[in-house]
Amino acid sequence: MAGDNVQMFILGSLTQGEAHGYQLTARAKQWGVDRWAGFSTGSIYNALRTLDKNGLIEQRGTEQHGSYAPATIYGITELGRTRALEMLRRTAAETSTHDPFDLVTAFLGLFPVEERKELIAAHIATLEQRGQFWDEEYRHMREHVDRGEPYDWVLAAMEKARRAGELLVSCAEELLTRSEGWAAPAPLRSADLDAPGAGLGDPEPQRPGAGHNDSAPSAPAAADAADDENGGTNVRR
Repeated sequence: MAGDNVQMFILGSLTQGEAHGYQLTARAKQWGVDRWAGFSTGSIYNALRTLDKNGLIEQRGTEQHGSYAPATIYGITELGRTRALEMLRRTAAETSTHDPFDLVTAFLGLFPVEERKELIAAHIATLEQRGQFWDEEYRHMREHVDRGEPYDWVLAAMEKARRAGELLVSCAEELLTRSEGWAAPAPLRSADLDAPGAGLGDPEPQRPGAGHNDSAPSAPAAADAADDENGGTNVRR
């Protein structure tokens, strides 16, 4: 979430040294966080106030820059240092590999071949646009970001995204080639109930009266029996 991301950015940055809001904003703009990190630079000052109130950072003094108002310098507390590592660990563990197109792929056989191709081609185009975005971000980082301590790590983040995008494009192109002769999905069969995992959902609703006397005949069966006894004279209403 954006709130967690901006706090993680601030705490991670202050773990590397004290800074005021303008310095943090300048770093965020250099990194282009609003384009890939899930938060805008405009949210930094509000997050600083929240972190300060919660005891994760503290004010260490002020710094004057020309005619501007004095800038408050913040440093991270021990609680904030611990929280920063906790947030990074949790976020790393929660990273999702889910791609919404995966479920679409499972049902692409429902479409005519030509439309199927169009859908896959459109997905490839979207992935390629995303790849161009990461290429531009990578070049921007190499050309404009200060060669400070986190520089290599930020470039590694860009490179990871670039390579992941290239792999997705490759897989989608292979799908486009291989799926041309595939048949449409078969309808569900009763045999599917015996598949691994089948029947693990909610139990089937019990019929009214079921379980009280399993040996008792149903109403239609009882009526048929009465017909037989009376020579078939009973009339169903």
